Amino acid sequence: MRPENAIVVAMLGLAAAVSAFAQSTRDAELRSADKKLNEVYAKVSGRMEAGERAKLQKAQRVWLQFRDMDCKWAFPAEPVDCLVNRTNNRKKELEQSLFFDTQGKYTSLEIQD
Repeated sequence: MRPENAIVVAMLGLAAAVSAFAQSTRDAELRSADKKLNEVYAKVSGRMEAGERAKLQKAQRVWLQFRDMDCKWAFPAEPVDCLVNRTNNRKKELEQSLFFDTQGKYTSLEIQD
């Protein structure tokens, strides 16, 4: 193999390694965002009566479907950054959402915490 070909092959290998590392990092970031969202969701739903909890559960399932489909549509080649962004925004929305707690008080996590 000619030296210039070896350099090209080495650079392509390096680019592939960097790309794989970046994808791994984004995937880890999405897992972290999902975990934080699930923690906030559990806090909110744990403070609701059963009927309100069922409504939130249904809304959350629909939101997850929307998030996944919308990010795949908007960023078909690389939806992970969109997924992370939307997940972080949903976490904030749930933290700020007003809901009736088990005592019938209209509240939010921001007010309670």
